[in-house]
Amino acid sequence: MNGENRLETGKGRSVELSGKVVVVTGASSGIGLAVARAFAREGCRVAIGARREDRLADAQRQIENDGAEALSLVTDVRTEADAQALVRAAYERWGSVDILVNNAGFATSKPFLDMSAVEVRDHMETNYMGAVYSAKAALEYMMPQRSGHIINIASVLAKIPAPHLAAYSATKAALDSLSTSLRAELSRYGIQVTAVHPSVTRTEFYHNTGFDNRARRAAHLFAQEPETVARAVVRAARRPRAEVYPLLGTRLLPVIHAVFSPLVRLGLKAIARVYR
Repeated sequence: MNGENRLETGKGRSVELSGKVVVVTGASSGIGLAVARAFAREGCRVAIGARREDRLADAQRQIENDGAEALSLVTDVRTEADAQALVRAAYERWGSVDILVNNAGFATSKPFLDMSAVEVRDHMETNYMGAVYSAKAALEYMMPQRSGHIINIASVLAKIPAPHLAAYSATKAALDSLSTSLRAELSRYGIQVTAVHPSVTRTEFYHNTGFDNRARRAAHLFAQEPETVARAVVRAARRPRAEVYPLLGTRLLPVIHAVFSPLVRLGLKAIARVYR
């Protein structure tokens, strides 16, 4: 059982994934690699991008070992030309772009007062603008096809932001908002848009955020494996839906935030005091 929101599911239509061309950013490890491998096992052809060439090559080998056709390209999604090149490579290799998974991103756990403007901008350029560049690149091919699916890996922090993760939370809220707008704009063209909201996920990304030991222990209570997120992403690709919450119960967060907002604010203030 999972915590997926089943609103706007394309009236229950099931999509055959075998043979689809999938592009995944930030796919050399963690959620991105788990997603790429999950699609590979469905018979998809998978293009992956990330910044580290050595790890990217190993990720491609893993995907090919899953029995899929794969290509990889060193990609820094902060650069529009790189995002375009990855999507173009998939199209030139296989003749279509069916699914884009915007996964590239990072987080730094640090009080906002201790963050430089440059650090905040780096979060926005990777986590948000990287998705914008990649989506625009994919839409160049999806629009003529009158089909496609953009899946944005957001976060539960898009719904309830966390102290000491202000920059990251803001970028994920922006990505969530973009997903909602694009879903409305692109529906007439047969293009689906899904926002995925993982909780804490046990990846290298999680270990590199800079959480102190107390924060890490607390986060561990809500942690999930990247494969859990990947399975939820594949299910959403098979039966498109607006939002996906891989961890059971977290889909209640928007309701909790709306109904109990004063209590949520008090709770966040308490967390900020504990982890300052």
